[in-house]
Amino acid sequence: MRPCSGRGSPLDAKTLKVLWAFTEGKRLRLGVTSTDTYGCCPECGARTDSMHDVYIQTVIDRPIDNYLVELDIIKRRWKCTNRDCWVVTFGESIEGVRPRSRYTEAFRDFSRDLSDQLGYAGAIGYLQSNYDLKTSIATVFYASL
Repeated sequence: MRPCSGRGSPLDAKTLKVLWAFTEGKRLRLGVTSTDTYGCCPECGARTDSMHDVYIQTVIDRPIDNYLVELDIIKRRWKCTNRDCWVVTFGESIEGVRPRSRYTEAFRDFSRDLSDQLGYAGAIGYLQSNYDLKTSIATVFYASL
């Protein structure tokens, strides 16, 4: 077991379990969850196994072969059990996925490289024609930051 560092599980096969996988046209959709059995409070670092609830964060990951990868990340919200801590509940964190983000860091890197090579309009055209990802210049711009 990893110590309580508050960094979150890495976005890799060692710490995530695939619950479902299917294709929808040019997209590969995966349902994943962390294999951790505890959470670490981001404020005080206390380790807890007291779960509050569960929610799904859907993000776009970098393409694999000819498929754009969409991840349905099943995240848990934990209760901090440290009575001296002001945090009541906190969400599970996954390295490489920002809270409330629609894109993984890997997709941001992919988008940045694509827009550097093709320009923003070219990147939008590429994503739409190859992966059926309809997006705007603002989305490609902010995803590549």
